[in-house]
Amino acid sequence: MGETDEGNFVMVWPDEAFAAQWATEDWEECDPVSITLDEFKDIWLPKLMAAKVTIAVFPNIEDEGKLSTAQELTDLLA
Repeated sequence: MGETDEGNFVMVWPDEAFAAQWATEDWEECDPVSITLDEFKDIWLPKLMAAKVTIAVFPNIEDEGKLSTAQELTDLLA
């Protein structure tokens, strides 16, 4: 989980290999974890929503990615 002046965020990728590309420098001690889409929808999104954590969807090494709320992703994945 990361932190900015606006609050906490978690980064997610569609594949473990993309996440591994991010695990450098400040994040080199982090290990990508693969979860199923059902786990993400049923477990992670409700907890992230309750904690008001922003989700950075598929960021690349240049910090480009889409910021979404857990509610937005829940609606998109319904």
